[in-house]
Amino acid sequence: MNRKNGSILLGVGIYDGMFGPGSTTLALYTYAYEKIAYIKAVGLSRIGVFAMCAGAAITYIATGKIEWSLTLTLMLGSVIGAQIGIVLARKVKANQVKLLLRIVTVVLIVQLVYDFIHQL
Repeated sequence: MNRKNGSILLGVGIYDGMFGPGSTTLALYTYAYEKIAYIKAVGLSRIGVFAMCAGAAITYIATGKIEWSLTLTLMLGSVIGAQIGIVLARKVKANQVKLLLRIVTVVLIVQLVYDFIHQL
């Protein structure tokens, strides 16, 4: 970690706290820019997601605004998804990952624009 990518990842964390969708994709772009191997980037992303979720959980618990049944269900889904993701990460080629990241990025941008327009 250096000052530049540390600042970028801090920005990703702030974005995650404010908006949420796509923060892990932004982190993966940062790791790709730093030429970190894909499997290592996936592991770092999982750690980042855990840290961001822990920060959000602490905030919601401290304010008393938490739905425990929803939270526990999402946690279970996250653990299952992470296990599936790790298995798939070893089978996916780097070119496929780049294409998938670009598609996910475009879909997230379209979703955010769509939601913004419908709130007007």
